[in-house]
Amino acid sequence: MSQLNVDTLGSQTGTSIAVASGHTLSNPAIGFEHIDTTTFTSAASWSKSSVFSATYDVYRIVATLDSSNYANNQVWFQLAASGTAVATGYVAKRVYQEVTGNSFTHATTSTTNGFYIADPGGNNAAIWLADITLSHPFASKNTMYKSDSTGQYASAQYRQNAFGYLNNTNSYDGYKFNFHSSGDENTGTVSVYGLGKG
Repeated sequence: MSQLNVDTLGSQTGTSIAVASGHTLSNPAIGFEHIDTTTFTSAASWSKSSVFSATYDVYRIVATLDSSNYANNQVWFQLAASGTAVATGYVAKRVYQEVTGNSFTHATTSTTNGFYIADPGGNNAAIWLADITLSHPFASKNTMYKSDSTGQYASAQYRQNAFGYLNNTNSYDGYKFNFHSSGDENTGTVSVYGLGKG
């Protein structure tokens, strides 16, 4: 039986493992690995290229909003190729619940122009968190997505669970957070992680 010899806890930085003589780790890249973090300031939309590649099949994207002049409207997540976002062909559904409510509402997302995330509210824009998982955005396959995100509509806080796919098999290397039509001063941070294939 193979055995891993790890030095005393506290003496390691977490970046190295001592392996017993005659044994190796085939691929230590297990779990989500950080790819990029970008902060956007007073932007009408948030776009980033060259974050998806053949290195990973599954990605997790986490975004927070610090301030916005965009109230009570949807934020859409779009895939992009070489800086150009695709704005058609998204197929999705969502379930949402208000934080003080006791029921769920089922709805088809109101657009085919992007994956629905959540609404930033006018009362407190910082009550907004996007947590998105994508599969195969770079591969020539349908990109699947799911989102467990929160936001504020008017003065009420909502959890939005959405899922769906992009109805084409093109390759995409980037993303765009589309604040629809009236949001032009959105400040926040987006982090992208790739799931190791270990």
